[in-house]
Amino acid sequence: MTKEEELEMQKAILDPASLQIASLERLDKALDGKFDIVDPNNPFAFLMENTTMLTTSMMQKTENTMRQMYPVLANDKKDLYHHINDTEINNIMSVPGEAIFNIFFNLNDIINNGIETTYSYEISIPKNSFISVDNTVFTILNDIIIKYFKNGGVYVEAVYSDLDLAYRTNKTLDSSITTNNDGTNFVLVSLPIKQVKYYNIKESILTKQPFIKDVVIDDYFTYLTARSISTSLKKEIELEKTFSEFVYNPSRPSILIKPMDELLRLEIPSVYTINNSISSYVDMDIYTTKGDINLELSTYSTDEFEMTFNLTNAAYDSSAVINNVNCFITASTNVYGGKNEISFDDLKDKIINYSTGDNKLPVTLQEVDDFVTNHGYQFMFTTDTIVKREFAISKYLGNLGYNVNSNIDLFIGKLDINLSRTFTSKIIFDDNSITIAPYQRFRLEDGILVPLTDNETNLLSILSKDDLSSYNSKEYFLNPYLYILDYKDNLKTRVYDINRPIIENPVALYNNSPITPVELIDRAIERRDSTYDIKLILGSGNKILKLDPTKVKAQLDLSLDSINNLSYRGELKYDNEIGSFLHFVLPVEGYINSEDKMLFIDSISKVNSAFINIATDVVLSIYTSGEEMSDVDGYDISGILDDDVTSILYKEKIDIRFADNLEAVYRNYNVNFLERKFMTYENDVYLKYKTDIYELDEDGTVKLEYNDETGIEELVLKHTAGDDVIDDNGNKVLLHRAGDVILDSNDRPIIDYINGLTHKIDLLLIEDSFARTSDITYREYILEYLYQLSLLPVKEIPLLEQSLVENTVFKLTALNNLNEVTIKLNDEWVSFDNFIEPTITINLLRGTSILVDSVLEAKLATTLQGLLSENLMFNEAEEKLKEVVGGDVISVRLSNIVNNDISSIEYKDTSGRFILSKQLLRNNSGNTIVSSKIKVNVVTI
Repeated sequence: MTKEEELEMQKAILDPASLQIASLERLDKALDGKFDIVDPNNPFAFLMENTTMLTTSMMQKTENTMRQMYPVLANDKKDLYHHINDTEINNIMSVPGEAIFNIFFNLNDIINNGIETTYSYEISIPKNSFISVDNTVFTILNDIIIKYFKNGGVYVEAVYSDLDLAYRTNKTLDSSITTNNDGTNFVLVSLPIKQVKYYNIKESILTKQPFIKDVVIDDYFTYLTARSISTSLKKEIELEKTFSEFVYNPSRPSILIKPMDELLRLEIPSVYTINNSISSYVDMDIYTTKGDINLELSTYSTDEFEMTFNLTNAAYDSSAVINNVNCFITASTNVYGGKNEISFDDLKDKIINYSTGDNKLPVTLQEVDDFVTNHGYQFMFTTDTIVKREFAISKYLGNLGYNVNSNIDLFIGKLDINLSRTFTSKIIFDDNSITIAPYQRFRLEDGILVPLTDNETNLLSILSKDDLSSYNSKEYFLNPYLYILDYKDNLKTRVYDINRPIIENPVALYNNSPITPVELIDRAIERRDSTYDIKLILGSGNKILKLDPTKVKAQLDLSLDSINNLSYRGELKYDNEIGSFLHFVLPVEGYINSEDKMLFIDSISKVNSAFINIATDVVLSIYTSGEEMSDVDGYDISGILDDDVTSILYKEKIDIRFADNLEAVYRNYNVNFLERKFMTYENDVYLKYKTDIYELDEDGTVKLEYNDETGIEELVLKHTAGDDVIDDNGNKVLLHRAGDVILDSNDRPIIDYINGLTHKIDLLLIEDSFARTSDITYREYILEYLYQLSLLPVKEIPLLEQSLVENTVFKLTALNNLNEVTIKLNDEWVSFDNFIEPTITINLLRGTSILVDSVLEAKLATTLQGLLSENLMFNEAEEKLKEVVGGDVISVRLSNIVNNDISSIEYKDTSGRFILSKQLLRNNSGNTIVSSKIKVNVVTI
C-alpha cells in the first residue's frame, strides 16, 4: 500500500464519503473513463454506499478493539477498565475522607424517650443517617447503639455491617457524660464519619429487555451495592459488579458500572433478563464522595451542622425514638484521608506497567513504586546487600484533620557521635552501646546536626516562651524514638517507641458482685523518665467508692514465667478531671537490652527483667483490707502482698505493651576512624604475682614448717597473689609503660572506641517547634501525629511486607533530609540550603481588596509545600496559588526561593527538596502556635 493510500484509509475512518469518492476514482481509472454512472438511483450506487459504510464501520470497530486490547492506544477509561480486576478498581476510584464528630444527646430525653430495659435506656442511630454542613454530606454507615445504664455508665457501639466502607466488626466508640454551663447533662458520642453521600435507587426490571439507568450525582462515584429482588419467589440476589461490558459471568448476575462526568450509568446485560436470572426489580445503594477536600469543620458553629436520621428500614426498635432526643453537633477534626479519582493518564501508565492494584509479589522497582503508592506511601530508595534487599519508603501524614496553620514534616538527619565528647543526659554510653533517648534536642548548624546540652535545652525552653525571635532564628529538631547503638555487636542499631505504652484486651476473671460490683471504664498507662504510671479509672456508679479509700487496695502482678513474677501495690485516688482511679507506679532501670527486656523493680524491691510486650500475663486484683465484709470467698490469695485481706472484690487479666520494637524503621549506622587508634595504658603497669608463691627448699621441693598452734606442717607463703614483683635490686618490675598499646587475649591491639572513632547514625526527626506550642489544638495534633507515625512501622508496614518476596523488606524513612538541596541552574547542578522563606505577591485591580489572614497564609503555605515536593514550573505553581487565593485576583507571583531569575525547579534527588521554615507565633489568645515562614504581599495595579 502506498503512502497516499494509507492517508486515504486513515481519512476514511472519519469520513466515509471520502472512501466512496476514492472508489469511484479507481473505477473510472480502471475503465479508462469510457463508462460513467449518470443515475444516482442506479443499484450500483446503493451497493457502493452500503459497502463504504460497512467498510468504515469495520475499520472503526477494529480501531476500537485495538484500543481496548492495547492500553497504550486507549483514549478514555472505558478502554482500560477491562484490564483491571474488581479488587484493583478500589485503588483507582475516589476514596472518601473522614472526620470525627462530637454528637451531644440530651440525657433527660434519652431517659424519658429511650427504650427501657432492666439495666439501661437505649436509643440507636440507624445506618445511612447523615450530617450536612456547607453542602457536604457525612454519612453514618453502621447502626449505632447508645445505652445509658441506670448505674450512671454509658456504652456506645457501632454494629457490624457487611458494607466495605463501614466497620466490619462490632466496635466500641468513645463516649462520656458531660454537663454544659446551665447544668444540662448530655451523652457525648465521638463518632468517625466518612464523607460520603448515600443514594438508594429502586427500578423495575422488564423481562427480556435491557436495563439502563442514568443517575445524576453531585460528586465522584466511590462505591455501590445492588440486589435483584424477586417479588414472586421472595428471593434476593446480590449482584456482582463489573466496570467492563466485556467482562462478566453469564451465570452469575452482574451490574455494569460506568462512571461519567456528573453521571453514573448502570446497566444490567440482557443475558440475565433473557435467562430469567433476575426479575421484578433491582435495589441499588450508591455512595459518592468529594474525595480530597479541605473543609475546616472546626470553624463552623453548631447551628451549621444538620443531622438527618434515616428511619427507612431501621434495624432496631430504638431507632424509632431517635427524633424525640434533642442533639447538637460539633467537629473535633477537619476532614482527612480523602483521595480523588485517579486520572486517565495515571491509570494508563499503571496498566502499562502492570501496577494498578495490590501486586502480591512486586519485584521490579517500578512495581514496588506503584505498590507502595497505592497504599499512600512514597518510594524513596533501595539498599541491596548480599543477604537481603531493603526498600526505604515514607508517608506524608499531613494535618490529620486538625485545624493548624502548618503541618509537621518528618526529616532524616545524620548525627556524628564522638564518645570522647561530653554529652547530654539523653545521650549516654557504656562499654557496649550508645543510647539516644527520646526528645533529645538538636540544632542545625551549616547542615550539621548538633545535639544540645542540658543547659542549652533549658535555655531553649525559656526562649520558646519569652523570646520567640531568638528561637525562630535557628532550626531545631527532636527525635521521637529511642535509639540504641550496639557498637560492639556488629554495629547493630535498635529503635524503640517507649512513649506510647498501651493496656489492652482486658478479661474479667472474678467479680464479687454480691458485695460491691466493680466496673473499670478506662485503663491508662504513661511512660515517665524512670517509671510507668498506670491509672485504672472507676465509673462513678461503683459502690466501691462508698468504702473507706484507705481500706481499698489493689495489686498488679506481672508473671515473667511459671515461677517468677513482679508485684505492685496500687492506691485508690481521686482527680477532678477523671474521678476516682487506682494508681500504680512501676519503676524501671535504664532502657531496653538486646533481648527486648527492661529491668523492673516491684513493690518489695525485687528486681527482674521483663519483655517490653507482656501479653496475657498481667493480673489485676482489687481487694479490701481491714474492712468488715464477707470472707475471701475461697479465692486464692496466696500472691497478695498484704496479710489482712478481707474480701477479693475483682480480678482481671490484661495485656500491657510497654514499648514497641520498631524493626521497620530505616537505620543506617556506621563507624569511621578519625585516625586508627588503639587502647593504651594511661599509667605504668607493674608486674604482679598472679597466684600465691610459696618458699622452696634447696632441692626445689615445697618447703614445709611445723605450726605449733595447729600441730601440722604447713606451706610457707613467700608472695601473695597481687603483690608487686621485686627484682634483685629491690625495684618493682615494669610490665607496661604508660602509652603502650593494650593487647587482647589473642595478643591483638584493642580498638579505642572512645577517642579513635566517630559513630554516624541516621535519626528520624521532627521540628522542635511543634513540641513548644501552648495551644491545645497543636498539642493534640502532635500527640496524634506521633501516634499515627508509630502505627506505620508497628502495623502498616509489616502488613505490606507480607506481599514481598523472600529476603525483601520495607523500611520507614522520611520524605526530607537535612542535607543541601541540589537543583539545576543554568544547565548545572547547584546546591542550596533546604529551608526557605519564600514571598508570594498577590496582584489586584485597583479598587479591590482581599483579606490576608492566618487562614489564607496557612492554605498558601500548605499548597506551596505540596508543590515543592517535586519538580515544578513557576507559572503552573502560581496558577495553583491563584486558585487558593480566589476572588478578584489578576495574578500571583512566587519569588525568593533561590533567586528571582529562575522559572522552574528541577531536583537532582527528591529526598533533598525545599522545605518551608517554621516559626513560633502568638495567636490572638496569647498561645504559641507554629506557622510557616512565608511573606504575603498585596499589590494593586
